[in-house]
Amino acid sequence: MASNDKLDTAKRQTKHELAGSEADGSPVASTSRPAPLDLQQQQLADDEASNIFDRLVALNMDKEAQSPTSPLSTSHPSIFRTGTLVEIPDIPSKNAPRRSRRKSQLSELKPRLVAICIKADAQAEYIIDWVLRNELVPGRDRVVLVNVRQAANGIIGDLTVSNGSKDDAERARSHELLRKHAVPIKQEGFQIKGVSIRGVDVRGELVRKLIELKCDLAITGSHTTKSMRERLTGCKITYLVENSPCPVLVVGNGMQKYKRDAAESQ
Repeated sequence: MASNDKLDTAKRQTKHELAGSEADGSPVASTSRPAPLDLQQQQLADDEASNIFDRLVALNMDKEAQSPTSPLSTSHPSIFRTGTLVEIPDIPSKNAPRRSRRKSQLSELKPRLVAICIKADAQAEYIIDWVLRNELVPGRDRVVLVNVRQAANGIIGDLTVSNGSKDDAERARSHELLRKHAVPIKQEGFQIKGVSIRGVDVRGELVRKLIELKCDLAITGSHTTKSMRERLTGCKITYLVENSPCPVLVVGNGMQKYKRDAAESQ
């Protein structure tokens, strides 16, 4: 009972104080604090996104909820959510000529001999299309199209002649493959030659040909499917990267996207 009486007395005193303040015309203090501004919004409001990269980050963060999904139906990870974005401090630039002036001072690009290694699969067409759109430079690059075919006699090689007709058929298929994929490269104005190699060890024959031709760049596909021979001897791509005399560019397997785009264009 005593506690209830004290609570009622406190309530009556509060009401009298508020009524007295309103009667005197003095302002009544608000009992609720203003909600703090979001740090990100406050920063964007203060600095009007002076850096174009800041605007890009803000735009991507707004679109994060509607991020696209990969063909495997999994959302792409966000670098903003995982905290891998690193702020680079402003550094005064040195007294160097502008980019447009520096380009004119550079010497001409060195001519290159680019080896494109293909095999008889659906990825070969994608490799040729990707190389034409992204890598080859007109007036600079010369192209050699390389295909290594398996020896028909296998490991025993030339000790038998019973598979001569099969070897001739493999050679004809290899030549036809090179002629087919050389057409779009030739149409773009590049100098191109085709080389068909016969060998048991595809990896070693390919490296030897790159050394012989003195190639400046080798381009090949990822080739996810492996034969039993490749499973026993090892991955051709790994061997090529470790033993090639020139840089190796591996074109990823984008066959699904390529087929989808080709079907939509028809």
